[in-house]
Amino acid sequence: MGLRIRLACLVLIGLILPFRAFSSDQDLETGKKLHDAGDYDGAIRIYRQVLKDEPKNEIARYELGFSLYSKGEYRKSIRVLEKLLEDNPEFNPLPYSTLGSAYDGLTKLGDGEKVLREGLDHFSDSSLLHYNLGINLSLQNRTDEATREFIADLRLKPDHSSAWLALAEFQFTQHERHRAFLLFARFLALESDTKRAKSAASRLWALLFLGVSRRPELNKEGKAQIDVTVPPPNPDGTDPQGARDLGMSMVAATRFTEEEKGLSDAEFFTTKFPSVLDILVEQAESKDPDGFWQTLVLNFFSDAKDADVINTMAYLSRKPLGESGVTQWLESHAAEVEKYRQWASSWKPPAN
Repeated sequence: MGLRIRLACLVLIGLILPFRAFSSDQDLETGKKLHDAGDYDGAIRIYRQVLKDEPKNEIARYELGFSLYSKGEYRKSIRVLEKLLEDNPEFNPLPYSTLGSAYDGLTKLGDGEKVLREGLDHFSDSSLLHYNLGINLSLQNRTDEATREFIADLRLKPDHSSAWLALAEFQFTQHERHRAFLLFARFLALESDTKRAKSAASRLWALLFLGVSRRPELNKEGKAQIDVTVPPPNPDGTDPQGARDLGMSMVAATRFTEEEKGLSDAEFFTTKFPSVLDILVEQAESKDPDGFWQTLVLNFFSDAKDADVINTMAYLSRKPLGESGVTQWLESHAAEVEKYRQWASSWKPPAN
């Protein structure tokens, strides 16, 4: 059975480029506003009028193709964008991205992949093209290749939340518990006010308690009996993943102790989140040939600890679930939240 994951929408944006002044500037701006408002037909009419006067206007040609794509008229969009790229393959990465997505919309995934790779031949540093190629490859169930493209995207644009979410979903589906936990947390460090953030926050909670359960009966001393199940160790005795899983499970198991039973779920999570991160971050990843995990994941959380923002991060990770205690904490700790946001917006991975 092919891997099926829930992915964020394709990243497609209107073209914003410096270009020479001409009489149709105002019309182009009007077209973009109509497009952004969802009036694709109105935008298309304006772009076509501009092209009657200036048939070689590349921005109008791209925006026409983009609006046709957004309207679902994929074949028309393809014709416009293919001609644009035929005339000027060095114009901009966005036509390649939209063209590839139009082919994907027609389920012509091979054609979409070809276009996106052609775009990367011209614009190898386009995070957008890497991301959309990752989407295309994931639709072809080529998970390893898609993962490489999402990682390439994040190396160029570490704050791209959709790529973090896509990687998290991959790891979750592949039962890489500790990696999925870190990736969902990394996503939530960037995005905590959306519907998909709510799903990610729920996944964090589920991953924490994966393999941890409480028996209905008490033991002879009247205490809770807790079962913890983790993957078996590797045949050679090395098992860094199992060690991390066991550490997570031991933290989760304290949920059923007398000392913790009075806490709400939110209070328990925000209290234990720093401990879980300590367990997951203190060990270097064994499967990290290109240094991605150390550079962009483990260093992020390690630096967050040094900056004393982990506690705030924990509350922001629970924010999507709408718990009153979390909302109240965030409102009463506005200074800490602002400190975190300033730190997160300025964080950069270490130079190689």
